[in-house]
This record gives sequence, C-alpha cells and structure tokens, in this order.
Amino acid sequence: MENNIKIQYCSDLHLEFLDNRKWVLENPIIPKGDILILAGDIVLFREIHQHQKFPALRSLQNSVFLYKDSFIYI
Repeated sequence: MENNIKIQYCSDLHLEFLDNRKWVLENPIIPKGDILILAGDIVLFREIHQHQKFPALRSLQNSVFLYKDSFIYI
C-alpha cells in the first residue's frame, strides 16, 4: 500500500489589501492536501496577529506551515 502525502500551497495572497481579503473570504481555500504551505507575501509581518484567526485558515483540518520570505511579509 502506498502512502502519498498531498501538499497544497498558496503564495502572494497579500492580505493587507482589502480587495484581496474580500476575495479570499468569498473564495475560501478548500483543503485538498494533507499539508498547506503558505509561501510568502501572505500578510505583513507586523499584522500577523490580526490574521491568525482568519476564517479561510481557521476551517482547515490539515497542517499549515508559514514560510517567511522577507522581513516585511510572512
């Protein structure tokens, strides 16, 4: 029996912009993988506390990893 891990990723969501936040709320991330990687330019680092309970991420059942690619964004 083969055990495959499915990895899903998103990047460059830029949730600091209202239009992007609205879009993600209207088009939530549908979990399709065992692991979700949020790979850079998701939200401004100084605002991460505002998005930790973001509805699009709250509903995910799988493991979520944030990859920080700069000192400004996470």
